[in-house]
Amino acid sequence: SDAILVINDENVAQEFITATGETSDGYADFEANVDADFFMPKYMGFYPSTLYNAETNTVTLPETQQFASVNGEGSFGKGFSPMVAQSTDDNLEFKNICGMLALQFVGENRTVSKIALTSNTSEMLCGTAQLTMTGDDFDMMPALGTLSDGSNHITLNCGSGVQLDGTVPTMFYFVLPDNTLSSGFNVKLTFTNAEELNLNAGPGNNTLIQRNKIKFMMPLDAETGNAVNPVPVVTMTEGCKYCTHAVQGVVTSSWAGNCEFGFVYSATEETPTIENATKLVVGTEAMPKNVPFVADLG
Repeated sequence: SDAILVINDENVAQEFITATGETSDGYADFEANVDADFFMPKYMGFYPSTLYNAETNTVTLPETQQFASVNGEGSFGKGFSPMVAQSTDDNLEFKNICGMLALQFVGENRTVSKIALTSNTSEMLCGTAQLTMTGDDFDMMPALGTLSDGSNHITLNCGSGVQLDGTVPTMFYFVLPDNTLSSGFNVKLTFTNAEELNLNAGPGNNTLIQRNKIKFMMPLDAETGNAVNPVPVVTMTEGCKYCTHAVQGVVTSSWAGNCEFGFVYSATEETPTIENATKLVVGTEAMPKNVPFVADLG
């Protein structure tokens, strides 16, 4: 089961539990045993209920997140990506509060135990912040204030270990607040054999994390830390697999030049080459693939 926290116009909070599982179109029914006077003209909903404090109107982003796999692909862990909704009826359309950073790794003989992410300066990656919302109902836009009581370091726990594939990158998602990592960040992979790999996206990358967007990083080899030189997996009519031209579905057949990962394309050459192959390279952003999550208070 899953739960959302619903707060009515008088700031009375009630946890609603799933009556049905989420459907393919992003809808789910929630129910609770409440008095009739709980239902008022306006509601706010929060998911997951454990990350929101209704008394202080604050959101807490935890220092440790959990890896998850959905249909065999890496995903963010259940209960770690906060969402909020506002409505004048019993249908709540939830919106993401945070953004995401997606790391990609290959490694035939590597099993990842955990991944640590640290900003190179003082930007906070976890902690507690005030939640603000502008606009009404479905036009509402959420934002977090300045984080406090937190850290510039977070960890993605991979449980008993995530076995990497030798050729197909495995995605690891970090849920992060809106922020600009002005001096880049450091990534440390710890493997189940206790070996470690340190990588750095250093000063000058100016990594921007935005609400409701995923920032992708170039696929890397977990054995060497080097960029993965992709085989000819794309054509100019399909667009680049690793930058805006594919991620956001924008294809320009006449486009030529450097893509955002440093791959070099021309209108006639379909195989990319690599520049800056031994460092983390910041890629593009994309909207999360999941459809809006809508809860019906049954």
